[in-house]
Amino acid sequence: MSAKGLSGRPLFLVFEPTNHIYQVIEAADRRGFDTVVFHTIPILTAGPYGECSKAIAVSHNVGSWDDQDACLATVLELCAGRTVAGTYAAQEITLELEARVQEHFGLPTKGLRTIRELLDKVTVRRRLADAGLSALRVFDEAQANTLTEWPVGDRALFFKPVHGAGSAYVRRCTTLDEVRACAGRWRSDDKGAIPVLGPYLELGSFFLEEEATGELLSVEGFVVDGEYTALGLTSRTVLARDVSVEMGISYPYEHPRRADIVDFVTRVHAALGITHGATHVEVMVPPGDGPVEVVEVNLRFIGADALATMNAAYGTTLEDDLVALAIGERPRLGLRAERVASLHFLLPPRGLRRLDSFRLAADGLPFVKIIKPPGTELASTDRQIDWIAAYIVCGDTYEESFARAIDIRRRTLVNGEPLGDDPNNVVIGR
Repeated sequence: MSAKGLSGRPLFLVFEPTNHIYQVIEAADRRGFDTVVFHTIPILTAGPYGECSKAIAVSHNVGSWDDQDACLATVLELCAGRTVAGTYAAQEITLELEARVQEHFGLPTKGLRTIRELLDKVTVRRRLADAGLSALRVFDEAQANTLTEWPVGDRALFFKPVHGAGSAYVRRCTTLDEVRACAGRWRSDDKGAIPVLGPYLELGSFFLEEEATGELLSVEGFVVDGEYTALGLTSRTVLARDVSVEMGISYPYEHPRRADIVDFVTRVHAALGITHGATHVEVMVPPGDGPVEVVEVNLRFIGADALATMNAAYGTTLEDDLVALAIGERPRLGLRAERVASLHFLLPPRGLRRLDSFRLAADGLPFVKIIKPPGTELASTDRQIDWIAAYIVCGDTYEESFARAIDIRRRTLVNGEPLGDDPNNVVIGR
């Protein structure tokens, strides 16, 4: 790609851009910064985010994120003698480096110590338990390897990477044989071959976590000077045959227990010592008035194409607020959604080995993304990282947008055949 080059404006540093991060790059350029991008995967120049890459002033391929000291030295060398106004990262493998850069330049930050501690999902669970904010039992790899009987009664266990993202390798297990199969796959797979995510997965081991029951949703928000503000709730669409595989979201979601949920997530932030920046907290809300449980605490803005979904709902550019937050300003409050937006992801039919053709059964949608183009050989079809396409549908209500999205799912053609009721296409909404 041809970057614009530095103009003498203050720098805004971006680490490993994917998906919505490109919208942040464009917003930083609008704000009057030279955006400097550090990456290991190719810069996008096509698709829904392709135009955003034109806002990059300089891009630098760091090769890998393995040597954090070398990466930091590269950043500091490029920034020598320049004003650094802010940074942005939303890939877990880059969050520690971003915190080191923020601390070096005196920028708003969650802090390196906080990032290191809270990227460990077992640490998070145990700290929440100590604060009385979680009742779920966890078993680290050593404990899991010594289990001889099912330890959680009639509940399931979720197999999870300690350093995980994107629900990769997350599996719901109901027997020790299933746990052992997951562990065997974890040990034998070449995780490092997965771009960006693979090396991060390899930083840690796995653990088992007691299943929380209820309705899965997430709370999007941010912290400024230790004060947490919730933007809104996001509902989930999941695969019917395996609810650990997320297949979409809808925003905003008006849950009858919204006040309780936001209060709970506010206390979670306080217990974990999160003092600045965007967060994305997944929770499980049981029927009635039972206690809310944390599923995941993410030290970043919600991923995939959620920003495009929220922009479609608000009719605005929320990436401008992410830039404001990064440079120490308070984002806008009190945004009102004009409609409900539903983002849906598509998996290939179960067991498909090669994607020869794809035709989405709709035109004129606010957002469409091809994730795996025709001609792609498919190593697997059953994981969240196996998505082949995404699209956004809007409506005046959740029911309207969701119904339209389901109709598109069923009629979309893969290798000339409609997805219909393929097990990889039957989903459950909120």
